[in-house]
Amino acid sequence: MNTATELLRANTRGHLLELTIECEMISAEAGQRLQIQLERAVASRDRIVSHVRLDVSRVLAMSSAGFEALLRLHRTCRDARIELRVSAPGAEFLGLLTRMGFDRLFAIESRATA
Repeated sequence: MNTATELLRANTRGHLLELTIECEMISAEAGQRLQIQLERAVASRDRIVSHVRLDVSRVLAMSSAGFEALLRLHRTCRDARIELRVSAPGAEFLGLLTRMGFDRLFAIESRATA
């Protein structure tokens, strides 16, 4: 899945669907593509998947469309009763997630605990 238009890499290991955002900057246009790719990844998951880990370690900045993609991922996982964790945000991106209240929607694993 790692082409010029793909922003997301997906890998399933047992009950865990690992999703990795592959770019540093999520523009408005990229946020819309990211949303589609996240929805596709969750919809096509193995039915045994009970946990999703979204690795955001490369993300430095994200547009409102990118945050909307995260919100929709949260809702999709919640509705499917899948635990969602965001993994390894950098300090600045973690600050954004916290200020925007995303830390109340899903667990955030630091680089040390991911």
